[in-house]
Amino acid sequence: DASGAQISEREYLENSLKPLPGQEEKNKLRDVVKDLFRDRDCVTIVRPVTEEADLRNIQRLPYESLRPQFRTQVEAFVKRVYMALKPKKIDGAFVSGPMFVNLASEYCKAINNSAVPTIQSAWTSVVQHQLRLSLKDAVQVYRAQMNDRAMQHLPMSEDNLRELHKAVKAEALKVFLAPKFDSNDARFREYRAEFATRTKQLLDHVKAENASTSKRQCERLAQELFSRNI
Repeated sequence: DASGAQISEREYLENSLKPLPGQEEKNKLRDVVKDLFRDRDCVTIVRPVTEEADLRNIQRLPYESLRPQFRTQVEAFVKRVYMALKPKKIDGAFVSGPMFVNLASEYCKAINNSAVPTIQSAWTSVVQHQLRLSLKDAVQVYRAQMNDRAMQHLPMSEDNLRELHKAVKAEALKVFLAPKFDSNDARFREYRAEFATRTKQLLDHVKAENASTSKRQCERLAQELFSRNI
């Protein structure tokens, strides 16, 4: 500190944020930092390289060539940040990376149109968009899996087809639920019902193909037996 005593990194940060006489403008900034970052900390990290020339071109250096102490400190810092992070939520629903991007996009649209962005209206659009994407991805997973595991192996017994449908639908449902929507949201219930409808339509198609393939196989077998024995 100013007196030469040893202090921790956090204490150094807090000392830097203390108001100083005659620095009204800087003190305002210090207050803003303290208000916006109430849970704060400070980490000191050594220089990544020792040579000044390397420092000027550090973006071209491979990570493995940086000082081991620097890499250790950076990795510890990253781990510490990730351990402290809490998932962002709006209206009880988790905000994923793509949803955050869409939310920011909605804010920008409102600002560019000289409107005041509101969290609720922007979030409604984001959730609606994510639900559409999740439904599309989940149905695609179901369709692809049923094509690979069922349509390519017809005919099969109804019991086997039923069990396969359950397994594939469970995998597709995981994709749909991945963004962790609020299960009490009416929009979520609407799209989940649509997911059930879409998968049932696809299952009905597979069942029809299974019955048709089975019928053709039986007719072919009957014809072969008739030709052979009569």
